[in-house]
Amino acid sequence: MELGIFNSRSAPAFQLSRFLFSESPPGLRKALLTIDVFGGHPFMLLFRFCFIIAVALGSLALASEQPSPQQVNARLLQMPAVSATQIAFVFAGDIWIASKSGGPAFRLSSPRGAESFPRFSPDGSSIAFSGNYEGNNDIYVMPVIGGEPRRITYHGAGDRMLSWYPDGSSILFQSQRASFTTRVGQFYKVAATGGLPEQLPVPYGEFGAVSPDGKLLAYTPASTDFATWKRYRGGMAPDIWIFNLETKTAENITRSEANESHRCGTARPSTFSPMATSGEA
Repeated sequence: MELGIFNSRSAPAFQLSRFLFSESPPGLRKALLTIDVFGGHPFMLLFRFCFIIAVALGSLALASEQPSPQQVNARLLQMPAVSATQIAFVFAGDIWIASKSGGPAFRLSSPRGAESFPRFSPDGSSIAFSGNYEGNNDIYVMPVIGGEPRRITYHGAGDRMLSWYPDGSSILFQSQRASFTTRVGQFYKVAATGGLPEQLPVPYGEFGAVSPDGKLLAYTPASTDFATWKRYRGGMAPDIWIFNLETKTAENITRSEANESHRCGTARPSTFSPMATSGEA
């Protein structure tokens, strides 16, 4: 009788089968000896029987570990934004909204294109974001209760949503539309209802937020957020700068070798405290 790897009494599977057979209840051993299955080899039958049981138990264990619809694995949630009552984030290329008090999240957008960098308006009634609907990232605004997005920018270069101005009338975004190289971007201000963007007097930058009084801009000239560098300490490691929009002066307030990154939404007053603007961090 040919049993492949089981035709040798020294094979590990054969030894395991023999052990399982010897430890089986007398009734099961008698049944295995009388049933002619798989060539009539009782050890082979028991081995396969135990294998099937193990696979079945493993499948049940995996099924029991699957999260319920209310407990979806959240490792892919990204780009969060917070208002007074809600949290917005991006999952699978769409914008989702949930209450800060807890509960289910609702998908706000479901078009073919991908959305990114959602930002609540100061009053929390609207969300501005970057949307790729026409083969290019542009700025869109839509109500938090849903509806059709309203396109704000129309340039061929990609536009990244950054922040609302404190009064809610304008939007701060980043674009490479006039940059001397695609390695850096620049900041622009545009009305929340659309119109011609105004370039800010900052040489270049990636992420930023405007102070509550609209006079200061906290920003990073460069960014490593989309790079695969780990523990990078080179010349592209970004610092946080404060740019005075009235005097046109800038000051580095971090001066470290680490990678300072962006924050979400409109800057808080603490971002522009006297300590921050004096160069201490």
